[in-house]
Amino acid sequence: GRPSAVTNFAAFPGSGRVSLVWGASEDDTGVNHYRVYFGTSEDALTETLETDDNSTSWYVPNLENGTEYYFKVLAVDSDGNEGDDISAVHARPDISYDAMFPAASGVMGETGPAFLWLLLPSFGAAGFLRRRK
Repeated sequence: GRPSAVTNFAAFPGSGRVSLVWGASEDDTGVNHYRVYFGTSEDALTETLETDDNSTSWYVPNLENGTEYYFKVLAVDSDGNEGDDISAVHARPDISYDAMFPAASGVMGETGPAFLWLLLPSFGAAGFLRRRK
């Protein structure tokens, strides 16, 4: 069978790039990696890239600031089957995001994922604030 659709798909713009996060797909033979489709129209996602592994975060570099981009992420299983489709998310890269969040601007390497650690403190703080009430 085909992998399930990703869940909780979100896009976070930065200067010249968009970081993507999603919930893992499930598959009977295992998810090998993910394929990212993107473009400037939801109906014409003409560019693709593939993640190195089955990590559930990635980023798309070399995007034009101020341009709206649309993204879809589909799982690819070990048999080469592409997963179920979901609606695209969109984001507009802008240099001002890096000015607002300077610590995030250098987090990503040239090959991809690993920015979720930026979000974890906010989840921890939310839990702490809830407990203090």
